[in-house]
Amino acid sequence: MEREGASRQVFLGLGLLLLGALSVRLVFLSEMASNPFFTHPLVDADTYHEMARNLAAGKTVYDGPFFQPPGYPLFLGLIYLIFGPSIAAARLIQAILGVANVLLTWILGRRLFGIRVAFGAGTVMALYGTMIFYESELLAPVLIVFLNLLLLVAVLRFVEAPTALRALLCGLLLGASAVTMSIVLAFAPVAAIYAAVRLRREGRWPVRSRLLLWGVGFAIGIAAVIAPVTIRNMKNGEAVLISYNSGVNFYIGTGRDYREKVAIRPGHRWIALVNEPNKAGQGGPGRSSAYFWKKGLGIIRNDPAGYLRLLETKLFLIANGNEIMRNQEIYPFRRYSPVLAALLWKHGIAFPYGILLPLSVLGLAIAIRRRKAGAGLLGLFAASHVAVLMLFFITARYRLNLIPFLAIFAAYGVGAVVEIVRARSRRSLAISAAALVGLGVLSNWDVGPMPEMFNADAYFRLGMIHLKEGRAEAKNDLRNALLAQPDFPEAKTALAVAYDLEGDRDTAMRFLDEVLRDHPDHSDALLNKGYLLEAQGDRSAAVGFYRKALAADPDNQPARESIESPVRGLWPGWNPDQGGSERKSQGTP
Repeated sequence: MEREGASRQVFLGLGLLLLGALSVRLVFLSEMASNPFFTHPLVDADTYHEMARNLAAGKTVYDGPFFQPPGYPLFLGLIYLIFGPSIAAARLIQAILGVANVLLTWILGRRLFGIRVAFGAGTVMALYGTMIFYESELLAPVLIVFLNLLLLVAVLRFVEAPTALRALLCGLLLGASAVTMSIVLAFAPVAAIYAAVRLRREGRWPVRSRLLLWGVGFAIGIAAVIAPVTIRNMKNGEAVLISYNSGVNFYIGTGRDYREKVAIRPGHRWIALVNEPNKAGQGGPGRSSAYFWKKGLGIIRNDPAGYLRLLETKLFLIANGNEIMRNQEIYPFRRYSPVLAALLWKHGIAFPYGILLPLSVLGLAIAIRRRKAGAGLLGLFAASHVAVLMLFFITARYRLNLIPFLAIFAAYGVGAVVEIVRARSRRSLAISAAALVGLGVLSNWDVGPMPEMFNADAYFRLGMIHLKEGRAEAKNDLRNALLAQPDFPEAKTALAVAYDLEGDRDTAMRFLDEVLRDHPDHSDALLNKGYLLEAQGDRSAAVGFYRKALAADPDNQPARESIESPVRGLWPGWNPDQGGSERKSQGTP
């Protein structure tokens, strides 16, 4: 009877935890509905949204091999197929998936460290501000975290009672995670070696035929998910395993100009970067990726000491509590959501990561020292993820994959420290306190203030949306983009469009001339100056600018069409999708 009562209490506690996690997310979504980006996804989110809409409508998703892993767009496309292309429905379903991640973290914590750690880790996941924010975005982290948690549970179950079916399931889950974020593939050999070591250490080493059967099952599971993606890529031009953005992301993540390259946003500079292989005669997805890998490796070869210092910087960024943006700043959203304001902040301490990481590292160290079964698997997953991530670049959303495992170790670390205090072990307490202080200083060193304004790219994208909708606030959005980044040629070009639509062609021409003075090969500014000249009746001069635009960007289809036939009527408008600025968003590694 006591066990039944205890079990009832556990399930009641778990129910309250999950209900609380869902309630927080629903309140957060209702608060965020008032922010200007809620119905207007930006950059990668917009790319995924359009791919999912096409999938749901049975249209072509993407010409050529996938540039980004397709797992998340397929997931989003399934939502749109069932519920229609509703961004609100997608956000709600992802919030529910976030609650599932709380449950899986609880299950993993209980299996490894017991009920107290399960509830501690589950509470962290239920209230983790950065996780809650990205669960509401049309981005992959919530799905990646879900698949990785399922994968770790499956691997632990396999190690406890190995069967071919469980090996196959592990492979299927790893393959599904890999087609959502390719760098997870690095965990495949790690998981296999971990399982083999555990089985041998515990005296459960199987006969060779059975071991081979398990290995084949694991490999078949991975291949069963990845092979259709590879075959689809082959049918669309080239044998790319999953996606081909690894090369450019690796190049961005190397060199002394790392921060400058990471700051490149879709637009003139991004087009110039992704067109480099074409100009070097290395066109095509596979050759393009290989070009950037070779270029990045060349940088490392020429400056190995500089690369080691860069790896040290990246390791610091992984450990540091500041939530590094990708596409848009997260901190300004606090003004729309009291929930987010309470769960994500920087005031000397960068909450929550600046507290979570020190506790989790201490918990991991104590778990390893105490030889806790299964702790090594979580640590190895985190280590393999960090190792591969450091080849590319560090941002808040790519770091989210670590949070469930950090939450488990942090909860265990808190419990271990409580035990040390109760045992009055001064030496252990002193060591733990010193470790926490040192790690706390590292995680909260130079975290900087919380940005109050959104980044320039976010304002620009919002301005473009409002411009296409004919809304007056478009100009104000674009001016905010220029306040955040004065040298922003795309924003100036869009302002030229806005002024021309109002009939102020002199101001429009002034903005275009300013762009071309600083960026003479800016394809869209050249194209739009041609449009403006043609509207003024100078077809000959206009064609000259169309030709320059096409020379600067050979994929600029509007420039090619404008050379062939006159443009008539008012300014046709500037569309980044047509001009090429969005052809390849930066995407998940």
